[in-house]
Amino acid sequence: RVPLILCGPGIEAGRKNDAMVYLPSLFATTCEMAGIDTPETVQFPSLVPLLTGEKSKLHDSIYCAYRHFQRMVRTERYKLIRYPHVGEVQLFDLQDDPWEMNDLAEDPQYARTVKTLDAELHRWMHITGDELDFASL
Repeated sequence: RVPLILCGPGIEAGRKNDAMVYLPSLFATTCEMAGIDTPETVQFPSLVPLLTGEKSKLHDSIYCAYRHFQRMVRTERYKLIRYPHVGEVQLFDLQDDPWEMNDLAEDPQYARTVKTLDAELHRWMHITGDELDFASL
């Protein structure tokens, strides 16, 4: 959780939002606030709907990749991390364990959560063109 602080015309002072966002969304946000078209190649949405209160969130989940070493998907409640080269997976309940100290991936009662988040991870990999093949490692 990294804070992002923005100010400017049309942004209410003191407004807070816990939405999950991507840093590249700042480009689309800047374009929209400047009144210019966002290039079609920009994949990330503007944050303006969050800043104006029109929306409370933009994404149900977010995805991150670090080279070929790890992939991560998180929702408001859970974070799933895959380490493909070592065949490891971690699952954290961010609501009950915000410091990520208790790995739940091997707990049978979270098997459905792991499966659901794994499907979401692969959906994001497809959307972003991430071609890392876990099966070949």
